[in-house]
Amino acid sequence: MHIEVKDIKLINKGSVVSSCNVRIPEICLIIRDVLMFEKNGSRWFNLPSRTYEADGKKKYYSFIIFDDSDKTQSFQDDLRKAYDLAVGTSSVQGASLEENLPF
Repeated sequence: MHIEVKDIKLINKGSVVSSCNVRIPEICLIIRDVLMFEKNGSRWFNLPSRTYEADGKKKYYSFIIFDDSDKTQSFQDDLRKAYDLAVGTSSVQGASLEENLPF
């Protein structure tokens, strides 16, 4: 699957590194406000979600999910590659990538 990453914005708050928009041209889809996390050497992306509280704990309800774990992993892998490509070829909102990205 061909994925494009656009509009990367640094956040660097806790394990949240940045937000971005994801474009999948094959199906004419744009997913806004995808968050990229990094912790203990692992990186992953969370698709848009909303927070809610249950039993006194903060939880997240994802708006977009895959019903197949292999598809989820494949999407994460493709998105990671697209993100890395975008970071290597563009600038992040008002910042030099080489100076400000933690990886």
